Amino acid sequence: MMIGALFPACYSWDIAEVSPRAFIEEREPENVRVQMREGPKIAFENPEISNDSIVGFTGEGQGRLALSEVTELEIRRFSGVKTGGFVTIQLSLVAAFLAVVIYAQPHYRGL
Repeated sequence: MMIGALFPACYSWDIAEVSPRAFIEEREPENVRVQMREGPKIAFENPEISNDSIVGFTGEGQGRLALSEVTELEIRRFSGVKTGGFVTIQLSLVAAFLAVVIYAQPHYRGL
C-alpha cells in the first residue's frame, strides 16, 4: 500500500496551451485542474463540457464551473524526471540497508 501512495510523485501538473473547451473536448482527459478567476484551483475527474461549463467530479461530489470563470487549465502528465529520482532514491535506500545488514553480520574465521 505504501508504494501505491507514492505513485503521484511520478506526475506533475502542466498548463494546457489551448482553451479549456478545446482541450477537454478533443483530448477527453481523466483529470484536469482549473484556476478560477477569483478563487482556488479545483480538480475535476472525468471532466466534460456541458453548454458553457466544465462538469465533472470534484472532491465534494459532482461539480460545475462556468468556462468564463476559468483563467488556466492544468493537466496531469507523467514526469520521467520525478520517476527517475524516486527510483534512484528507493534503490539507494535498499543498497544502504543491505550494506548495514551485511556489515553488521559477524565474520567467522576458520576453526
